[in-house]
Amino acid sequence: MKNASKILTLTAVVVLSALEVNAQQNLPAPPPQRPMEGPGPSAGKDRPFPPSQALKALTSISGKVVEYNANDRYEYDGLTLRSSEKNIAVKFPPHLAAQLMKAAAKGAEVSINGVYDDTPDGPAFRLYSVKAGSTTITDTPPAVEQTLPVEKTANFSGSISELNHDQRGMINGIVLNSKTFIALPPPAIEQLGTSLKVGTQLSGTGVQRPPRPGVVLAKNIEVTDARTLSIAGQTYLVR
Repeated sequence: MKNASKILTLTAVVVLSALEVNAQQNLPAPPPQRPMEGPGPSAGKDRPFPPSQALKALTSISGKVVEYNANDRYEYDGLTLRSSEKNIAVKFPPHLAAQLMKAAAKGAEVSINGVYDDTPDGPAFRLYSVKAGSTTITDTPPAVEQTLPVEKTANFSGSISELNHDQRGMINGIVLNSKTFIALPPPAIEQLGTSLKVGTQLSGTGVQRPPRPGVVLAKNIEVTDARTLSIAGQTYLVR
């Protein structure tokens, strides 16, 4: 009787051991251990800086101011410099225009510090500072305005006198009666297509934004961002 009990006990132990081993074998493998986090890869090797953030050596050019150039919103943001028998396109923030045009009028001799860069208009020299006579102007952020310019809702109507183009030659708006520029987003330009042509009558509403301090406009024109547009009997919401 005792021998039978021992045999049963041993059998139970063997069975339990086998079940335990089988259960361990069926357990899912533990997740791999994450390596210790250390400093990330250097930005200059595995993760290079975007070209706009890479360090660029300042260089100096000098010459005569040929003319000032405006962007597609009629804001002066560049000038043409005649240097060593060649013209150089120089770009600057629009808020510096008033200072630059006062200190260095057309024909003035200037020395400009900056860097060569790629811009929407093509390769250009991006201004950091300019010396004209005894005056030095440096590219600094615009002063914080105590009172923000008041934006106002405006109604417009008239006939298209010209189509406005951006730096890439794409239409980005229309000019009404030669005095109001109506800015339109690309989807609106694409949808309206051939409806936007010189002589077409239209109307709508939009938001007028007065020029920021220091900005000089190339012509006496009102700039309005369209919100609704009525053309050929149909009114559209402009987004």
